[in-house]
Amino acid sequence: MVYINDVVTGLIVFPFIAALFTFPYAMVQYHRYGSVSKYRTLIVYSFILYMLIAYFMVILPLPDRASTVGNTLQDHLNLIPFRQIWLYWHDKPISVATLAAYMKSMALWQLLFNILLTVPFGVYMRYYFKKDLKSTILLSFLLSLFYEVSQLTALFGIYPGPYRLADVEDLICNTMGGALGYYIAHLFTRLLPSREEIDELNYYIDSGVYGTKNLYYKNRIAESVKGRRFGGKLHYIHGRFTVTPKMIRDDPFYSRHPGLAPLMSVTRPIKALVTKPKKIKYELKVLIKSKSKNK
Repeated sequence: MVYINDVVTGLIVFPFIAALFTFPYAMVQYHRYGSVSKYRTLIVYSFILYMLIAYFMVILPLPDRASTVGNTLQDHLNLIPFRQIWLYWHDKPISVATLAAYMKSMALWQLLFNILLTVPFGVYMRYYFKKDLKSTILLSFLLSLFYEVSQLTALFGIYPGPYRLADVEDLICNTMGGALGYYIAHLFTRLLPSREEIDELNYYIDSGVYGTKNLYYKNRIAESVKGRRFGGKLHYIHGRFTVTPKMIRDDPFYSRHPGLAPLMSVTRPIKALVTKPKKIKYELKVLIKSKSKNK
């Protein structure tokens, strides 16, 4: 219930943070790309919302100011990794009953929470910000360090004394969560358009190079069917939903794991239908119009 309250608080505060962020963000986007992409904006703002909620989960609920007077750093700092786990198990025999009790213990759930907290951070780092594994691990560690310093310094001196435990175990788990997010981000890249695809589509449509979306897709179709006298347009639509050996060879993941290649036959049509329905619609419209003109 506490975490639900943190999420609700984040949703309430987010519009105000977004309002402060919007103008400088729009200026940077116009300077760099010449326009503001709604897809890129959605990803960036979702990242801001996630960071806000995650931070609130770390610092909330705020205590009464008087209750923190006299709290010392020594009492709110733990430098022994996985201390709670050791305290739970050091005098207990390993059995089905103790394992079942441990599955319900706060020590385990706190550990899992600290790992899951930064999993989305790792996903964003790889999917949108294009960071490698080493950079993701380092940034996850620095993010966790910021959380722990916030707790240890009582929100950087706002309160007379610390009110939450700064734990080295949190540093380890948060860093592990970021690394885990990096690895599972590959699943998102199979279902969502890449940053390069977002930037390419946004550039060609908003820059006026092709003028309209219909003309943009018509040009792409023309490039795809060039040199094919028969069945070129059908080949273009067919290529939207099928997987060729060349795609598998060129894919950085499936080329290393050819045994998983059949999964690509499943994720490719799902990605096309779920993440690009408007694009498919425009392509079909252009094909139908083009076919009627040729008759």
